[in-house]
Amino acid sequence: MIDKYRTPNSRCAVERLENRELLTASATFAETILPVRVSDVESYQFRDLDADGSSELVVHSKDSIAIYGSKGAISPHFDLSQSIDSHADQIDFADLDGDRRLDLLLADVASGVRWHRNLGASGFDDNARPLAEVSGVAEFSPFDMEHDGDVDVAVSFQDGVILTLENENHGTNFSLHQLLVSEMKSTNMRTASIASDVQQDLLLTNAS
Repeated sequence: MIDKYRTPNSRCAVERLENRELLTASATFAETILPVRVSDVESYQFRDLDADGSSELVVHSKDSIAIYGSKGAISPHFDLSQSIDSHADQIDFADLDGDRRLDLLLADVASGVRWHRNLGASGFDDNARPLAEVSGVAEFSPFDMEHDGDVDVAVSFQDGVILTLENENHGTNFSLHQLLVSEMKSTNMRTASIASDVQQDLLLTNAS
């Protein structure tokens, strides 16, 4: 059964609406406040970070990323397992080093894109590794540009420039390439195989 989650306000924790029946039009939900206390929540998401079949809760605020491990199957609850003090405007996850564990990527407009390696049982490396030490980043999106099995990263900038960070050796080296200059000045970028040719395309949108 599928549960719903929401953040009623920016100072809230994350509220779990437990689905007690099959997800139908008449499904009932019981409200439960998870023990998550993070001010100024920017976003949250669920990811299986340790490949154990259950999802961890990741709460992103302006100055930290808090990771809560899921405990229990029938009555899940979340305990804080790691907190990373780092300013970020956007976070995402991708396996940059090819070890089948999701690494943490983050970016902010002032200092560019960087990543924390997923070390497995011990969590994420506290030390961030730079991907692109550049300013003016608007958005980034992990994708396999060359369909070679390595995760590359597309980066859009506030002036409309779009760069790609080519993953050349399982996360040990990234080369920077200018892809195009978009008149749209994208504020939202996604990737998908639009032509069904296994190649990943870029989709750009702008709020204005």
